[in-house]
Amino acid sequence: VTHLPFINDPNFMDIFREFLITNHIEYVIPTDETIAVVLKKHEEQLPAIIVCSPYETTVLCRHKRQMYQVLADKSYAPRVYSKSEIDEITEYPIFVKPDEGQGAKGSRKITCREEFDMIDNLDDMVICEYLPGEEYTVDCFTTKDRKLIFCNPRVRTRIMNGITARGSNIPCTEEFLSVINSLNDTLHFRGYWYVQLRRDLEGKLKLLEICTRFA
Repeated sequence: VTHLPFINDPNFMDIFREFLITNHIEYVIPTDETIAVVLKKHEEQLPAIIVCSPYETTVLCRHKRQMYQVLADKSYAPRVYSKSEIDEITEYPIFVKPDEGQGAKGSRKITCREEFDMIDNLDDMVICEYLPGEEYTVDCFTTKDRKLIFCNPRVRTRIMNGITARGSNIPCTEEFLSVINSLNDTLHFRGYWYVQLRRDLEGKLKLLEICTRFA
């Protein structure tokens, strides 16, 4: 049994470093976004390689508002509203989700203007168009030379607590490849990463989130 402190413990990095040395561990694969960000930030202090995208990419993908701003000119970027634009929204429903987080935790559908007033932490949320279509997870792998060598879409058939509990692979069509290649060319990935996509009212693929950890 391994007894390590939580990653927010002030002594975590020192204890974790000694753990890696004692057990001759050369590679660490993060399976959580917060852990990925922290380990990449302090990678130079550790005697092991953190198998993940660069620190700047992990931070960007962790914060949806910033991610959407960087990708705003892409056809697959959803329409995002600022808090000051709420009164100008004429088409509902609208979707709000935490700026920082993963999956659908803390997200909700807004059906009218008055419902915005019921959200206490609206400053911490991203307000975007509602995407009613089918949802997909696309697993990807990029080499150290930024070459995409793997792209595998799958349908999310069952979701529990915002996480896929059951899914099935589907063909990787040009539609999916176009989005994934664009992301790979725009952002700096390395190793495994995955994307959540969903279809809009017109059936077009739109971006939900990007993760630089293993699914």
